[in-house]
Amino acid sequence: MANDEGSYAPTAMATGSDRPQEGGRFGGRYLVLRLLGRGGMGSVFAVADTQLGEEVALKVLESSPGSKDSVERFRREVRLARRITHRNVARIFDIGEHAGAHYLTMELVAGESLADRIARARLSIAHACSITAEVARGLAAAHASGVVHRDLKPANVLLEHHPSGGDAPGRAVITDFGIACALSGDVRLTVDGGAWIGTPAYMSPEQLRGDALDPRSDIYALGVMLFELLTGELPFTGDGALQIALARLSRPPIDPRTRIGIDDSLAELLLSCMALDPAARPASAEQLAERLAAYAGELATTAPGALTGMGTVAVTRTPAPTYAATSVGARGVAVLPFRYRGPPAEEYLADALTDELIDLLSMTRGLRVTARGATAAFTGNVDPRAVGRELGVDAVVEGAVQRAGEDIRISARLVAVDTGFQTWSERFDGRLADVFELQDRLAKRVAEGLRLELQTDTFRSGVPPLAIELYLRARTLMRTLTQGGDGSDGAVGLLERCLELAPHFRPAIAALAVACERRWFVPANTADSSFRERAERAVERALADAPELAESHLAASRHAMQRADFGMAARELATTLSIAPTFPAAHEALGSLQCEAARPIEGLRHLQLAAVLDPACAPGLIYLVRYHEMRGDRASADAALEDVRRRCGGWEIGLVGIDARIGAWRGDRERVRRARDHALRLESAAKFVDLLFAGYLGEVAAEQLEQLIVMALHTHLSPRFRSLIAQIGAEGLALVGDFARAAAMVQRAVDDALVDLEWLEQCPALAGMRALPEYTAMRERVRARAEAIWMVE
Repeated sequence: MANDEGSYAPTAMATGSDRPQEGGRFGGRYLVLRLLGRGGMGSVFAVADTQLGEEVALKVLESSPGSKDSVERFRREVRLARRITHRNVARIFDIGEHAGAHYLTMELVAGESLADRIARARLSIAHACSITAEVARGLAAAHASGVVHRDLKPANVLLEHHPSGGDAPGRAVITDFGIACALSGDVRLTVDGGAWIGTPAYMSPEQLRGDALDPRSDIYALGVMLFELLTGELPFTGDGALQIALARLSRPPIDPRTRIGIDDSLAELLLSCMALDPAARPASAEQLAERLAAYAGELATTAPGALTGMGTVAVTRTPAPTYAATSVGARGVAVLPFRYRGPPAEEYLADALTDELIDLLSMTRGLRVTARGATAAFTGNVDPRAVGRELGVDAVVEGAVQRAGEDIRISARLVAVDTGFQTWSERFDGRLADVFELQDRLAKRVAEGLRLELQTDTFRSGVPPLAIELYLRARTLMRTLTQGGDGSDGAVGLLERCLELAPHFRPAIAALAVACERRWFVPANTADSSFRERAERAVERALADAPELAESHLAASRHAMQRADFGMAARELATTLSIAPTFPAAHEALGSLQCEAARPIEGLRHLQLAAVLDPACAPGLIYLVRYHEMRGDRASADAALEDVRRRCGGWEIGLVGIDARIGAWRGDRERVRRARDHALRLESAAKFVDLLFAGYLGEVAAEQLEQLIVMALHTHLSPRFRSLIAQIGAEGLALVGDFARAAAMVQRAVDDALVDLEWLEQCPALAGMRALPEYTAMRERVRARAEAIWMVE
């Protein structure tokens, strides 16, 4: 029986008692959210891991009495896949058995299969080359770990949704190592019950013949896949899947130039991947990845809307500019193999962290990162300056991984090759409980620290030391809510003084734009109307003078958000993350927007990552508190609030505000009173807060509360902040039962900059208003506004 794109492995069905049920629990630990798909070996579900508080993919092996080797193949998938640590290979977390059903948990990739993507529409040539290059990189990591996949096909490649939404993809991820084999053994095709294990349409000739296999067999499958991506058909014809598969043993593949207009060199590369003789194929997946990435880059510069690589929007209303020629591009950095101290069985941790860090830094625009192959020989105690000179780089990263029991400590430092000085160092601690997550998160934190330091160092030449000092002081203040106020010693004042001394210091130009945007949104003096114009000028200058810096585009996104141009905000955030994939403030901004604009699950992931990368971004996790509370999960909401409070006690007014709102939503007046008492002890609290909390408690009339809110609306100039005030005011008016005034306040928010569909649909305080016709109309208006953000034209 044929299934799963021509696979002839027998299909088996699990028993009803073994199969996870949507909405139920599996194994006591996993809350089943939805079925993702079924294949020859099992079913895959999206589940919430209640112990870790994260969503993962759960793959359950189907009961198959006729295939006694299926459980062993399942275990092999875990053993082999766990050898591979790469951003283009799905991570395996755990394996277990429940009620006789074998299962594994793995990384949940929010997106779709490549098979589903190409079923909708043909890909551009650049797009197809870029995706295939990513898959080739994942294969290279597998081959370097001694693993041949043996079942590569579009259905086993997942495309992660791009942060900006729409059809633009994020990374490509290889999954399903169910029939993979270790290169150290006799790597031949196996059969199960007389049927091929694998997918004949993508098999190499040697795999069909049952000959010994090596990495070039995967390269053949990748060539078939690229042919299909480019032309929409397979490279061989026949009356059925079997005949199509066998055709490759007797005749060459169709020349792609007869189906699509492509460059001769690309066509010849594609045909070489599908050569009958493995020796005629590209020597390695890494070599193939480099050539395909080069094609994608060349095509992207001439083809509007072509995908240029991971993190770039394929087609947008206003294409983001490219910055191919900047001084930052000459900045070279090499990551030396991290040293390891601990039990030999976990020595792979150091190698995995080194690889992950190289991958992340390679994605950061403006850095030229030396490949792992060039640095692999420099192990042990080496002179970083000598290594750096030999490799021709400006800076060298070195570090160590230390394991003691369940604790892991990672230290890293950046050494300038010209001076030998250590310009940055940091230490990170974690637990071994989830080693893959730990490795991923710590690598991101190291990469972000390096990005900031290298960015400052790149433009340091010719800048007076006092200007550098002012810039660094301002950057520290920018991590606080008020940024030190509006005086000369606040962040804005320090940056303006810095630029008086060094007018062309681009990091300060970009930072000033970010700081001015924040002051427009949260002004220290509500009577100061200058920050709107100052912010606009600062953003224009940053985009003109420092377009290669992520901070410039972050400021542009915030400016667009302030003006309720949320589509532009999302596009600028996509550009920001394409420049700096580990920039925590960008993840926080994107996550906040997604949480409001109908994508809360994706948004929470970005907010959680932002908090890991930088504790100063932890206030964004208030959206997690809100998410749980609005769905009636009070215990999770309280736990999340305590976690945010523990992480960022200095942001008290925001914490007190959400605490009071939760108390009001629940009708818990004592909680509101405690929050008010706390707020009145804070310098940042105002009379507005006192009266608002009194409204929550029913101590003031609706008319008085409305007057207070209207007065506050007139004193704040940012449409985005006015919208927030109107939201809070609407809650207070609804809680005292004046739905007419509450609806009018919601209308004010909608007219200003409201995109918070989540609040309109889920806020408990507004439950009594949702049946009103005018409320329905406002909700649909906001829904259309939210959905338009993620559309790609």
